[in-house]
Amino acid sequence: MDALAGAGIHHQPEFRAARAQHHGRGERSPGAIGAWRTAAVREAGGYHVDTVAEDADLTMALLRNGYRVEYEDMALAFTEAPTSANALMRQRFRWSFGILQAIFKHKGCLRAKGR
Repeated sequence: MDALAGAGIHHQPEFRAARAQHHGRGERSPGAIGAWRTAAVREAGGYHVDTVAEDADLTMALLRNGYRVEYEDMALAFTEAPTSANALMRQRFRWSFGILQAIFKHKGCLRAKGR
């Protein structure tokens, strides 16, 4: 779903409703607009440098520790976008690779119950 969000589809009401239905199960907090409980981040050991998608890694660590991800469709962030097709492809490859790294690092956390 995040690849679709990056393409601008996240502005569509049906897409927002589909994301909201996840109820935090397997969702990740986007790095540019994530809001975290400081105590939860400290409990998870903070940001780690062994993956290239730190936001996905931290989210999965929090899920593993029993926390949940809440989705807020009214949140807004301004970020920089790739300026060429080549830069976009490199960004998307890094995101995909980093999310796979985090999934393998945190096997099983996507089935954990939230608190």
